[in-house]
Formats: sequence, structure tokens, C-alpha cells
Amino acid sequence: MKRLIGMLLVFMLGIASCAFATDSWPDYTQCFQQKAGRLLQMDTMWVWNPQSAIETEIYWGHKNGTYDQVEYFYMQPNVGGAGYVRLTGYYVFRTGESIDQVSDNELLIIGGNTYNITSDGGSGPQHYALYDVWNGMDYVLKCWGKAYNQYGYMWDFYHEQHYYIETIYNPSWVGSGSKTRKCLCHEEAWWNTGAGWVWGSGQIGGNGKPTGSNVTYGRCMSEGYMAGMDWKYHEYGRTPAYLEITWSWQ
Repeated sequence: MKRLIGMLLVFMLGIASCAFATDSWPDYTQCFQQKAGRLLQMDTMWVWNPQSAIETEIYWGHKNGTYDQVEYFYMQPNVGGAGYVRLTGYYVFRTGESIDQVSDNELLIIGGNTYNITSDGGSGPQHYALYDVWNGMDYVLKCWGKAYNQYGYMWDFYHEQHYYIETIYNPSWVGSGSKTRKCLCHEEAWWNTGAGWVWGSGQIGGNGKPTGSNVTYGRCMSEGYMAGMDWKYHEYGRTPAYLEITWSWQ
């Protein structure tokens, strides 16, 4: 029965994607371009380094060319008609740790309905986003999982993300094209057993882990159409930062 429900979900999402999708996650993030960008108000720079037609990685670092971490993604653009972006893990330069994220339980909330999208027997990489993007899109992904480095178990985590579309004016943009762009906005709440709530907050259950209820978000990253990451970056309670310029590193 669970497999049948999963197949029906994929079918329904496939219909929605075919009917409404106008763009894709790579159109906003620019993840398959050899592209870099820097923010004006923060000492932040990002660099995309595509690995194949479906795999890519992003380096997060500083304007002096040093890096903090790399995140690894792969695309599933058509899974029975629906598509996902999967986050497999990341590498931390300061500690030399290669960290894999494994999802125990994942929920997709879209159109007023909640679907269990846990895959791979509860041992697969996180569903980070839907691959397709369409006007009026609005959904939430909730993920409970575990992180492991090369030495073993590190922590349990909870990651909630709210995706929606918004048109945003960027006063700091000096690159080519319009200062006003349609953006894929991405609010986040993040918790782990080592640090507690890093971004946002929420209800903690009797097992000491988030229940997924009463969640508030701590930051929002807005990816500009055909521009890239952090067209606007906003840690709630602080002044937003904006993407200043992008360039090709080919």
C-alpha cells in the first residue's frame, strides 16, 4: 500500500509539473554553469563546479578566495514524471570532514496535502527541492535524518524548507541584466543534536527531537532567475545582503 501511495504521489506531481512548470531549479541557482558570485554587504562568495549532466557541487567561501565548505547535489529531473534535487552531503575545509546526510523520514506539504516522500528504505539522501519551478509555487519540505562523517555517526538533524516565488529588486546588482528578477525563495529552519536550533525554532518532542510543529524560519535565500545564488540573503532580524556580481571562471 505504501508503495502504491508513493506511485500515486509521483504521478500527481508529474501532472502538476507538466501542467504548470515553466522553469527549473538550475535556471535559478545556475548550478550547471561554471559560475561564481559575491555578495556586497557580506564577506561571502559562491562557486558552482558542475561534475556531470546531473551532478554538481557548490563552494561557499570568502572574497579572498578561501572556502568554508562544499555541498554536493544531484538532479532527479524525472522520477515517474516528478523531479527532485537531492543533497548528498558536504565537505568542511576547517575540519577536513566529509559529511553524508541520510534521511530517516521526509514529508512534502503542497496544495494543502501532506505526502510521505521517504525513499531508499529511509537511508537515502535528502530531497532538497522540487526540480520544477512554476508561477504560484508554494510548498514545504520536512526532513528528519542523521549525519555521518568518515569516522562514524555525528548527529541527528531536522531541516525544514519553505519554497515560494517572489519578484525581488536588488539595489546592489552591477552585473548585466535587470535589477528586478523573479526569485526562487527558500526559507529554512535547521536543528541538530549538537547545536540545537541553528536557524529558526520549533517544538521539541518527548524524544528530544523536533516534532515538525510550530516551526519558525531563521533565514531566507532567494535565488535570482538566470543570476544565481543569494540574489537576496536575509537572516531574519538582520539587514539583508544582496548579490553584487557574477562571473564565469572558465
